[in-house]
Amino acid sequence: SIRDAVRADAPEAVARLREAGVQTVMITGDNRETAVAIARECGILVGKSDALVLNSAELAALSDDEVAKRLSRLCVVARALPSDKSRLVRIAEAMGRTVGMTGDGVNDAPALRLADVGFAMGSGTEVAKAASDPDYINPESPNHGAAEARYLDAVATRDAWNAAASDYRIKLESYNVPETEYNVLYDKYVSAQQAVAAAQSNYSAVTAKYGEITEESYNAANEQVKQAEKAYDSAMETLRAEQNNKEIQDKIDALNNSAEQKNLEKLREKVNELSGEGGSNEVTAKVAGTVSEINVRAGGDANAQETLAVIELTDRGYTVSISATAEQAKKVTVGDTAEVTTYWWGSEIKAVLDSIKNDPQSGGRNKILVFTVSGDVEPGTNLNLSIGQKSQNYDSIVPKSAVRSDTNGKFVLVLTQKSSPIGNRYVATRVDVNVLAEDDVSAAVTGLSYGDYVITTSSKPIEAGTLVRMAEGA
Repeated sequence: SIRDAVRADAPEAVARLREAGVQTVMITGDNRETAVAIARECGILVGKSDALVLNSAELAALSDDEVAKRLSRLCVVARALPSDKSRLVRIAEAMGRTVGMTGDGVNDAPALRLADVGFAMGSGTEVAKAASDPDYINPESPNHGAAEARYLDAVATRDAWNAAASDYRIKLESYNVPETEYNVLYDKYVSAQQAVAAAQSNYSAVTAKYGEITEESYNAANEQVKQAEKAYDSAMETLRAEQNNKEIQDKIDALNNSAEQKNLEKLREKVNELSGEGGSNEVTAKVAGTVSEINVRAGGDANAQETLAVIELTDRGYTVSISATAEQAKKVTVGDTAEVTTYWWGSEIKAVLDSIKNDPQSGGRNKILVFTVSGDVEPGTNLNLSIGQKSQNYDSIVPKSAVRSDTNGKFVLVLTQKSSPIGNRYVATRVDVNVLAEDDVSAAVTGLSYGDYVITTSSKPIEAGTLVRMAEGA
């Protein structure tokens, strides 16, 4: 096979890195077989029974967490892409490792720049050199000696650390103290030393400014502070009391001079007048008419909102009040004329909607429609008013509960008389109707004939065709 020769000093360099505690990973574009052969020749795979060799596709199939778990065993990445180098640098640095990366091509520049230390080969491109650290690898370079000196210093530092760690573990074993517990105690000891040093520094600064502090001088100064605090609190309490008293007096003065106060006096006078304390018990009607009803007696008491007397307004006609739902009230306006139906012929009566008021007994859900009635009418006359359904004639007004409905429409049940040898029988018969208007109680319908007896209630459920018996006294 044809391949680049391994440099003669490569195995020694890999061995020295291993001695210094540095893990070496070969990332190459060669195939797996060639890469493994070169890694063995360089010593990267020497003495590693669990060495891991991956190609680029196998590396890409692993998540970052999976790569991190296998990183300590990774020795070779074959058929590698430039992005594989950058990914491995990022994962290793995330694990807290210090990462060095070598490269010589333009594609190696991102990884060289991302690594903690970038080593561009002396024979590499200028782009790679620009992305690397100043001391790129070149045995003939004057900086090569400096790099060698840094390497020897790192090895010496590592050896000294290993010796100290060994001595530290020997001492732990002699005292029979677990290493984790010792570390916690040592951290507390260091923190205590730092706190003592900070306190000593602060004490030195205080004594430099105020002189030597004794227990007597401290107690005297502390007592002076307490007395000063008491005097301050007393002065603030007095000030707050004075401010509150002044604010209250200002509010009282403002209220006495306000329009609300004057209005309150007027309302008090009105209450006294209505309660009889004002010296007058006389009630004057605002309209003229005939008193038709008196609800109090001489010398008696009357409660608020109680009707004292009823006056018929002979000069203003009559009124009719009807309760309607809020939805029904929306369909009419003040000034609308209602159609009036009486039970005798020849009468001429006119009803005009005078006002729409809230119905206090419905909790605000209903309205009161007040009509002014004029013409041939007397107190107590029964009238049927129709408003909101103009130009519609109906046959009868029936209780709303008598109207039924099914898939064929609305209907009522009427009584039909049939003769039999043992007497008259009554049968419930269906009559289809059309509802022209309705309220909560009644419905105006067409479809009924004069003299039809509509079934409004029954002691048991009935259907069309059911034999029924009229109630006693019907």
